[in-house]
Amino acid sequence: MMARARATAVEPEPPARFAGPLFDFHAFEATPLVHDPFEFLIVPGFVRAEALSALNRDFPLIDGPGNVSPDGLRYGPAFAALLGELRSGEFATRFGAKFGIDLSSATATIAGRRHCEATDGNIHTDHRCRRAA
Repeated sequence: MMARARATAVEPEPPARFAGPLFDFHAFEATPLVHDPFEFLIVPGFVRAEALSALNRDFPLIDGPGNVSPDGLRYGPAFAALLGELRSGEFATRFGAKFGIDLSSATATIAGRRHCEATDGNIHTDHRCRRAA
């Protein structure tokens, strides 16, 4: 008698979660603040390379250009961790110290975007409530 093999459904394993720190604060602290035409800094590698694949995988699907609030978007755990870090007291403390401003009572405004238009990306400081960008 010949036994028939049964096909069994195999559940895919969930994608591996990135467990390390998302940001390189040593690079952040080592990067000098630029003061002209206004205060800013660009920190190469601030988002750790090891975190990028998980963040890209878990980034929400956004149709079209423009800034979108993460509220109401569907995204994965790495992107949720990113939002948590951006909203954390540690993040506010480090940025406040770098720019010489108190952000302890500030509420972070976070927006995401997937696509850009040619007119996007122009630097502007026209919001009175903006403390840092």
